[in-house]
Amino acid sequence: MFTTGLSFQVPVIQLLLGQVGLVTGDEMLSIWRYVVVGAVVAAAIVIPSTDPLTQMLLAGPLLGLYFGGAWTVKLIWREISGQAQNSPWCTPISVNV
Repeated sequence: MFTTGLSFQVPVIQLLLGQVGLVTGDEMLSIWRYVVVGAVVAAAIVIPSTDPLTQMLLAGPLLGLYFGGAWTVKLIWREISGQAQNSPWCTPISVNV
């Protein structure tokens, strides 16, 4: 249960690394093959059973969190660099106070 909670910190760490400028979303998405292998190996180490289904039940959400965080960092970099101006997905919101 601790490891599942710890895996939910992956997107937070990704966003922090992206904000500092150490990695970009494209860099995170370019190493996806290594991330898949790493998630499966980490699940095999953390889960005490030898059942592959149980290992995939931890590796699947871990991969989903990683890819979600990578796409979020990619969207943040697009907004920072100004490429989001012409994108229909990122419309600026103005608030009048």
